[in-house]
Amino acid sequence: RGGVMVPEDLGLAVTEALVAEVQRGGVCDSSHQPLVLLLMAIGPEQIQRVRLGQLTPRAVQTLRVVKAFFGVTFNIQPEPDSGTVFLTTVGAGIRNISRRAT
Repeated sequence: RGGVMVPEDLGLAVTEALVAEVQRGGVCDSSHQPLVLLLMAIGPEQIQRVRLGQLTPRAVQTLRVVKAFFGVTFNIQPEPDSGTVFLTTVGAGIRNISRRAT
């Protein structure tokens, strides 16, 4: 918009954005969904679970990239009661090989 925003309008805009994120549900906001999915995919070879709000287009693209690059797939279960999505996967077990072993 380019104009100067008075503090009251800024507070209202931030509050509306926060309420929208809370209504989406899940354990993280929509902008961090791809990061959570990536960390689950490269994590230990154990079952990883997370509940997210409605998946964003970036999260869907991240799921495609993770499958192509790491071969890790996610089991996606929508939960209509809460409007969230429950994702489960087994991590790829990526380790930091440059870290010195003691």
